[in-house]
Amino acid sequence: MSMAWPEQTTDLDTGSALAEAGTHEPHPFGAVLSKLMDNRGPSVMDVAMRTYRAMSTIHAVQRGGRNPHPVLVREIARALDLPEADLTAIAGLHDEAFDVAKNAGKRSDGP
Repeated sequence: MSMAWPEQTTDLDTGSALAEAGTHEPHPFGAVLSKLMDNRGPSVMDVAMRTYRAMSTIHAVQRGGRNPHPVLVREIARALDLPEADLTAIAGLHDEAFDVAKNAGKRSDGP
């Protein structure tokens, strides 16, 4: 029986694991998001209101306890007045995932 390694999901190298085995390791996007929010000034409540998300959702992403989803990253980028593509790259998301999220909810006039 051979072992198959999972496909690489991002070109972003976040380095070696810092947490001990069996413990949660926060997603690195949370630290970047916290710094961006500090630099740009909006509070968690402000970002939550601008994204129509719960404060607990924004806190979870900020703490690294929630992986950034392309739709949420897009909403946060708008809330912070940042280019969506830039924040998507910072979050380590592939362009294809971002394109799918960007087109989510758009109606197709096709059959």
